[in-house]
Amino acid sequence: MQGYEKNEALTAESYQGDWLLTGDMAMQDDEGYLWVIDRKKDIIISGGVNVYPREIEDTLKEHPVVQDAAVIGVPHDTWGESIHAYVVATEALTEPVTALRSFLEGRLASYKLPHEATVVDDLPRNPTGKILKGELRKMKEEAK
Repeated sequence: MQGYEKNEALTAESYQGDWLLTGDMAMQDDEGYLWVIDRKKDIIISGGVNVYPREIEDTLKEHPVVQDAAVIGVPHDTWGESIHAYVVATEALTEPVTALRSFLEGRLASYKLPHEATVVDDLPRNPTGKILKGELRKMKEEAK
């Protein structure tokens, strides 16, 4: 990448010397393989603990009626942020947060379980298919 079109400030912010800072967070396992965990800007900090939305999203997609999922952090007075899940379901989910938490219990640590959940027809995506979490945050803010 040579830079952001017509945005020199963002280009300068994205480089550290010759290195392009993508915002991706990764880990390396014992065998030397690299695993992309999540995007730094999407990490939820709840009660001082880092929660990676991708792990929750991947686990939610294992639910028999969840077709797609996205997780965001929303402001919380006590914990800093709490977890809100947006899901696209193939059939109706009555009391979605209860149904999803019940499914996730035993699969994820309790602090990773969503406190809120919304069923949507589809998730907002950019032309390349990436979920637009900023749009989800805006939807949440407008719903207040």
